[in-house]
Amino acid sequence: MCNMPTESPLLDLIAFWIAVEVSTQLAEMSLHHQAVVLIHECAHIRLGVGDRAYKFDALFTQLSSIQRMHNAESLARFYTSCCWDVLGTNMTVPARTL
Repeated sequence: MCNMPTESPLLDLIAFWIAVEVSTQLAEMSLHHQAVVLIHECAHIRLGVGDRAYKFDALFTQLSSIQRMHNAESLARFYTSCCWDVLGTNMTVPARTL
């Protein structure tokens, strides 16, 4: 079972910002990969799950169902695949605003 983080919402927001916004590579990624990264980092922050394996690791395909539910990469890949299946790949993305 996951241990839910006990930090405040403000600390969660700061941790999220550090994990995602500080990454200069995020803007270089495809929209799909950006979604994977955001969900992956949120899984750490809000669900308290760890990193058992990444998609490029041989172990990734060998994780049990329980291990996949406690692996940030597995959750991120699952949720983004569900969204992409529903939305399709030809969706319009609004321009960024500051």
